[in-house]
Amino acid sequence: MTQISLHTLLDLTFQDASLHSIILSHPSKKEKKGISKVTIRPLIIKNKKFFQASLQKGAQVFHENIEFEFIKEKIENWLMILREGHFYLSESTYLLWKRKDGTIIISQKGSEKKILKLQHNRTKNYLFQEGVPYPFFIALKVMDAKGRVLADKRDKFKQVNRFLEVFLDSLKEINLDKDKPIKIVDLGCGKAYLTFALYHYLSEILHLDVAMTGIDLKEEVITLLNQISRDCGYQKLIFKTGSIKEYPLERIDIVIALHACNIATDHALAKAVNAQAKMILAAPCCQHELLNQVDSSTLSPLLKHGILKERFAALLTDACRATLLDCVGYKTQILEFIDAGSTPKNLLIKAIKRAHDQDHLQNREQYAQLKKSFQISPTLEKLLHLNL
Repeated sequence: MTQISLHTLLDLTFQDASLHSIILSHPSKKEKKGISKVTIRPLIIKNKKFFQASLQKGAQVFHENIEFEFIKEKIENWLMILREGHFYLSESTYLLWKRKDGTIIISQKGSEKKILKLQHNRTKNYLFQEGVPYPFFIALKVMDAKGRVLADKRDKFKQVNRFLEVFLDSLKEINLDKDKPIKIVDLGCGKAYLTFALYHYLSEILHLDVAMTGIDLKEEVITLLNQISRDCGYQKLIFKTGSIKEYPLERIDIVIALHACNIATDHALAKAVNAQAKMILAAPCCQHELLNQVDSSTLSPLLKHGILKERFAALLTDACRATLLDCVGYKTQILEFIDAGSTPKNLLIKAIKRAHDQDHLQNREQYAQLKKSFQISPTLEKLLHLNL
């Protein structure tokens, strides 16, 4: 093993794109009631390099974004109270240990092959990190008090992180008023795993001004979610009881609708369009509406098989939805945002409001041909008051 100085280690850590993450832990006995763990990783905000530090203090986690020029000083200060460090770099891993007399021992550990494998496994992770006890994840029984992801919630944890990645990438494509809070509504929020995660990341980590509302039918669930929000100190995250179809949606920036069943997705999309949403993210579910409508002599060998007809009808439904959104001023994509092994409901309709009105004649012609070819009449067309 090779020993180096702290000064050299910090220089290695922050040169080029060397750093993957740093974990500082093991407080001295006299600091037991203070910070017990710090996790640091690189972060880009508006094309500027920062470092996100997650500080664990008791059962709470606090987040701090640190500019490049101050990060070394911050680490040196944390090492006044924390005695152990793991520095995961692009080609090596270093372990730091501070003896009781204050002497710092640093050694390189592991072969390059093992380290790269470790980093590959870690980078699957995750904007929300395992081992960090986020209060909302604990309350929702995704994590235990030490930040360990519970076995039966591992897929959910991955899904939330993956959706958050898609959301943050999409957020770069819209123009938001910097002087006003970002208004987001989650239609059919369910148990609100995503709602909490999204609010926490935008508000507590990126320090954006966000006003977010989750809507769902179950009153007892809404009561619980509002209590969790209060306990976490989320002042602008609220939950309301209501159906997607009946909820009055006013002008909004972003609409989310994940796994709204059958035509509930269409109601969510229509409400988002009518509220002039700048971004819509919808993961459709149980697309049964066109199953009994679709007909085509050309495709009769496919449609005579029930399971194939069901899958084709689901894809056709989402193709119609995306094309209709194109017709009313959006640029749409359909993404696979979760691997099929986790859930078969893994398609996401992403729609970004176009900045300038354009001629939608081609989109309308494509939709009309699609409708005629399969003899269908989708609900979303009616809700958008189109006659195509």
